[in-house]
Amino acid sequence: MIGRSANTSLAATANTWFFLNSLSTLSSSSSSLGSTRNSR
Repeated sequence: MIGRSANTSLAATANTWFFLNSLSTLSSSSSSLGSTRNSR
């Protein structure tokens, strides 16, 4: 039971990190897209 709860918290941490990472990647890619569109 202890191992299961530890795995759950680990998965939640990984999910949160992945969510934040994809969010920052999305925002950076969209901003770079906007800058290329503006330069053109």
